[in-house]
Amino acid sequence: MVLKNKNLRYLSVAILGLQPLVYTLASQILLDLPLNFLILLLFYFLLKKGTSLKKKYLAIGIILGLLSSVKYPFPFLLLPMFVITLISYLKKETKYLILPLLIAPIIYLAQYAIFFLNDHSLTDFILFEKYRFSWWMGDRSMPKFLIFENLFTGKYTGWWENKPMMKNENWNLFLPLLFVSYLAAFFFNKKNRINHTLFLYSLAVIILYGIGSATYLRYLTQIIPFWIVLIISAIENTSMKKKAGCWNLFKK
Repeated sequence: MVLKNKNLRYLSVAILGLQPLVYTLASQILLDLPLNFLILLLFYFLLKKGTSLKKKYLAIGIILGLLSSVKYPFPFLLLPMFVITLISYLKKETKYLILPLLIAPIIYLAQYAIFFLNDHSLTDFILFEKYRFSWWMGDRSMPKFLIFENLFTGKYTGWWENKPMMKNENWNLFLPLLFVSYLAAFFFNKKNRINHTLFLYSLAVIILYGIGSATYLRYLTQIIPFWIVLIISAIENTSMKKKAGCWNLFKK
């Protein structure tokens, strides 16, 4: 458990829910919200202790399958798969990886049931997947790291004709402060596997979004919960150290 204090857990949820970026997204019909929920659920099962390993990796497989159905799996699922593989290796649970590796593709293919029932062949499926991959890997000539410009200013420069300045209505100063605080929290948090996993995963995601020319701040709602939890965890950890220091002085 990252946060030991229940009230701090409630506080982290409240901070997340009060973000205009989050509650505006919740009112829109976009795939980001179910995607974010599934990512949080994935990390919940991945880092949860005291669960049957078969049930744990069965749940991970189902979640990966659902994630691949919500968002095109390449390259999106490469990072979660890397994290799952690394954690299972460190915990000596690699033999259970066979479960998600079997279940996720089955769930992914299940979404094509109607496709195959309407007389489409396996060749049609392969050609369609090839088209999807080609579309995703299409024009990437737009500037890199625009998402950082948007994060720190609430605006980004369009790369098309006349280069208009695009403004984000849901931006506020709290977002860049949150990001900087999240980076600083690394130095004040406990150095354990959970904190390192959450920090490195969320950092890798935003870097990949920058390289991939992502611009919209809604993409960050996938990792903002990790930022908040790590910040509050650092505050909790610092507070506990101060209390312990005061108690040691009192005993002397």
